Amino acid sequence: MMQMLVAGGIPALSDGLRTPDENNPKGYFEWEPAKTLQEHPENIVAAEGKVVKIISA
Repeated sequence: MMQMLVAGGIPALSDGLRTPDENNPKGYFEWEPAKTLQEHPENIVAAEGKVVKIISA
């Protein structure tokens, strides 16, 4: 999904911590601060105008 959005011209917010591997050769679109948005909602400001992968635990 994220690759389709980027291909469509929408920039993605990614921290680049996880490099591509054999399971995901095109790389990961993860942003570590997304894991702490409940405690630090102010971090979402960095995502303005970008797509962000948000996960739920």
